[in-house]
Amino acid sequence: MPQAYPSVNDPSRNAVKLSKKAHSAKPGGLAFRFLIKYDYVIMKYIRQIIIILFISFLGEILNHLIPLPVPASIYGIIIMFAALVSGILKTESVKETSHFLIDIMPIMFVAPAVGLIEAWDLISGSLVQYLVLIIASTILVMGITGRITQRMLKQTGEKGGADHA
Repeated sequence: MPQAYPSVNDPSRNAVKLSKKAHSAKPGGLAFRFLIKYDYVIMKYIRQIIIILFISFLGEILNHLIPLPVPASIYGIIIMFAALVSGILKTESVKETSHFLIDIMPIMFVAPAVGLIEAWDLISGSLVQYLVLIIASTILVMGITGRITQRMLKQTGEKGGADHA
């Protein structure tokens, strides 16, 4: 039966370190295998977070070097996109952590929502203008996203591309 995770004596185990508990567990036992697997998963997440943070840091550097009114996060997204498209960075290198960040994304909107509530006195005078802007931009984004998605599905369908389930 092939092992999903490298064994303790496997020299190809790149920088995966075992915790003290894994060293003290009985080799070949269930607890030992679980701890090795757990250490491997933790190291994978840490490596992926470091990659994402490094790319974000590069975005911050570009934000200070390039005199344009573009947020550092946008530079980071562009760098990440370029690295993924060019093959410099494999999708598997950031996959699990990016899924986690997408899963917790709604939590990230709590602080801005609280800020809007606190600034209600400033916003309430221009409420109609804000609502018109929000509705128009939402319709525009939905329309553009729909067109791009239709075009991409048509192109992959013509080439005999991936299944669309």
